[in-house]
Amino acid sequence: MLTNRLACRRLGCHAHHVFCPSSRSLLAARLARIARQTAIKSLPVLLVLLGCAPDEVVLAKIADSAITEAELAQFVARLPKHLRSAEPGIEADREYLESMIDQELLLLEAKSRGLDTTAALGQQMEDVVRRRLAARYQREVIASKIDIGPKEIERAFHDMGFHRERLLHRVVVGGSQQDAQVVLNQLAAGSEFADLARAHAANDAKADSNGAIGWIGLTQLKHFLIPQREFLALPVDKPVLLRLSPGAYQIIRFAADREAQLQTYQEEIVKLLHREQWWRRTEEEVELLSRAHRVQFHAEGVQALIQRVEKRQSELSAEQARQPLFTFADGSVITAANFLTRLRKLGRTPAVQDSARIVAMAEQELLHPYLFSLAARERGWHEEAGFIDWRSHTYTGLLLDRLMQLEVEDHLSLAEADLRAYYQANRDRFRTAETVRIAEVHVPDEATAKQLRDEIERGAEFAAILQRAGVASHGIHKRGGEMILQPHLTGGFPELVEAAFAAQEGELVGPVYLEKPNSYAIFRVLQRQQSRIKSFAEARKPVEYAVRLQQRDTLISGFFRALRNQYADRIVIFADRLEQRHQGQ
Repeated sequence: MLTNRLACRRLGCHAHHVFCPSSRSLLAARLARIARQTAIKSLPVLLVLLGCAPDEVVLAKIADSAITEAELAQFVARLPKHLRSAEPGIEADREYLESMIDQELLLLEAKSRGLDTTAALGQQMEDVVRRRLAARYQREVIASKIDIGPKEIERAFHDMGFHRERLLHRVVVGGSQQDAQVVLNQLAAGSEFADLARAHAANDAKADSNGAIGWIGLTQLKHFLIPQREFLALPVDKPVLLRLSPGAYQIIRFAADREAQLQTYQEEIVKLLHREQWWRRTEEEVELLSRAHRVQFHAEGVQALIQRVEKRQSELSAEQARQPLFTFADGSVITAANFLTRLRKLGRTPAVQDSARIVAMAEQELLHPYLFSLAARERGWHEEAGFIDWRSHTYTGLLLDRLMQLEVEDHLSLAEADLRAYYQANRDRFRTAETVRIAEVHVPDEATAKQLRDEIERGAEFAAILQRAGVASHGIHKRGGEMILQPHLTGGFPELVEAAFAAQEGELVGPVYLEKPNSYAIFRVLQRQQSRIKSFAEARKPVEYAVRLQQRDTLISGFFRALRNQYADRIVIFADRLEQRHQGQ
C-alpha cells in the first residue's frame, strides 16, 4: 500500500476530503499506487519526440490542456520536503509528470460530466472562499486594532485578582458528603486542621502530612477544583467543603495571603486581555459593517428553525428553508437553510430550540464571515495573484473530491457475509496487544530506591509509599501507582516497558534507571496478559476498515483503467523535452 505521502503528491496535494493526508477518507492512500500501476503497466501513452516550442516548453498534452516545464517546476516547488520523490533527477520528474497527467485526466472526466457547473459545487466553493477572506480580514484588520500595554496589564493584574496568592491547606475525605460533613463539624468543634489532615493523609497525594499544599493563584485553581469565587471571597482560616470527585470531598482553607509578582501571571493576563479585546473589536467591526451594508435581522428564520425541531422534522420544508435570517442592501440573504447546513458541517446538533442561541450562532458562523469577506473584497484581496492561484487549486480539489465520491465512495458496501469472510481469512491480523500491569514508584536517587525496595519486600504497600514526599509514579496514584504497559508505549517509557516485559508475574523489579525523568523506579508485575485473537464482534470496526480499503482498491483500479483507455489517444508526452531539461545538470 502506498503511503498518504505519495498519494498526496501524485494528486497535487489538494487539501480536501479525498486527497488530504489527515482526511478520514482512506481513498488517498490507495489512489496513487493504482494510478501509477495503471499508467505505467497497462495503458498506452503516445511518446512524441519533437523539438521545444520557442516560448513555453510543453512537456505533455492532455486533450486541450498542456503541462509546461514552468508548471512542473511550480508543482514541485509546492510540495513539502516529505512529499518529494526519492528517485534521482529525471526519474523524479517523470513521477511528478505522471501525477500531473493523472490529475488532468480526472479534471477532464469531471468536466465532461458537468460536475464543474453544479450548484452544489459552486455553493461549496463560495463558502470556502468567503471563510478564507474573512479569516484574513480578522488577522490583518481586527487583530491589528488590539493594543495591550503595560498599564492595561497592571490594571488587569489587580482588577482580575491575579495580584493575590493564598496558602492552601486541605483535608481529602473519601466517602459520601455526609462523611466529609462529619470532619467539617469536627473542625467547628475545635479539632486541629493538621490533626485531621494527618488522619486522612492516605487520600491526598499532593498535600504534606499537615495538609499543606502551598501558595496558589488564579491559574492553579483548576488543578484543585476550587471555584474562583471561593478563592477570592473566602476569609483566611475559614474552612469550606467542596466536592473533589465521585466518592471524595475536600475541606479547604486558606491559611494566609500574600502579594503576587506580576511577571508570574503576565502571560495568562495578556491572553485574557487579548481575548477580551478580540471580541470587543470584532463586535465594533460587525456593527460598522452591518450599518454600511444595511443588514436586517429577520425573526422568521429563527421561527422556522424552531418549528422544525418542535414538529420533529428531519429537514426544513421548502418554505421554512427560504425564510431569511439576515438580508443585505445588495439583495443577498442568509437563510434558515444556510444555518442548518453550517451547523451540520460543524458536527453540531441541529436540534436547537433556544432562539437566543440560534441568533448568537448564526451571527458567529454566518453573519461575521459574510461581512468580513465583503470588506475583504472591497480591499481587492480576491483579485490578488496569490489568492487567484489558491482559489484555482482549491476548486480543483473540490471537483476531484466530488468525482471520486461518485465513482468510489458512493459504491462502497459492507455486507455482513463479506465482513465475516474477511475476518475468517485474516484472523491473525486482529490480535490484542500483549499487556503487563504493574505498580510503580520512582525517586530521584538510587539509594532511596534501594531502601524502598527493601521496605516493599518486607510488606510495605505501594499506595502507602506513594504518599511520601519525593515519591512519584507514572501510574494512577489512587490505585497505588498502577499502570498498564503495552509494546507501543516503548517511546514514552522505554526502560519500564523493556524491564516489565522481561519480568515474571509477581516479580519485584528495580531499581531501574529512567532517563526521563532522571530517576530510579521500583515496580511489581501484577498481571501479564498474552496476545489473543479478537472475536468477530471485538474486531468488527477494524474489519470494516480493511474491507473498505479492499473495495476502494477494486473500484479505483477499475476507474483508472477506464479513464486511461478512454483518453489514451488524447495523451501526448514529449519525452525528449523532459530529457533536455536534465542535460548538463
